[in-house]
Amino acid sequence: MRVAARLLLLLSSFSLLGNSCSNEEVTQEWQQRERRVKDLDTGLTRLAQTIKKEVGAPTCRESAECRLVGLGAKVCGGYHDFLVYSVKTTQEQTLLPLIAEFNKLAEEQQNFSFQVAKCGQAMGQVQCGVEGCVPVK
Repeated sequence: MRVAARLLLLLSSFSLLGNSCSNEEVTQEWQQRERRVKDLDTGLTRLAQTIKKEVGAPTCRESAECRLVGLGAKVCGGYHDFLVYSVKTTQEQTLLPLIAEFNKLAEEQQNFSFQVAKCGQAMGQVQCGVEGCVPVK
């Protein structure tokens, strides 16, 4: 278990015990939190697979067909991951709600897991390259 998670667990236990909760109640609450994190992990994995299938190979003829969208929890105004897709091969009306749900679950997972979040980065640009839509470096 990570040091930060252990510290938070210890602090949570003290604050809960100070509110006249028994050790059993604290343990049950912590187990519920762990189950929720596992459920979120499972949901994120399934959604990621669905999103990957929906995007397929982002082929293009011109850069105007290429798009970039933030993926995951938004931290400090930016995302850690970005998804490149093509409007030529992807139905945005199907993809964008899937991404919104993924991002919502990722944010909830981050809140429940007590992970220390690193700041994300600003969204870049994409272009049509020889192999399809690619991020501009």
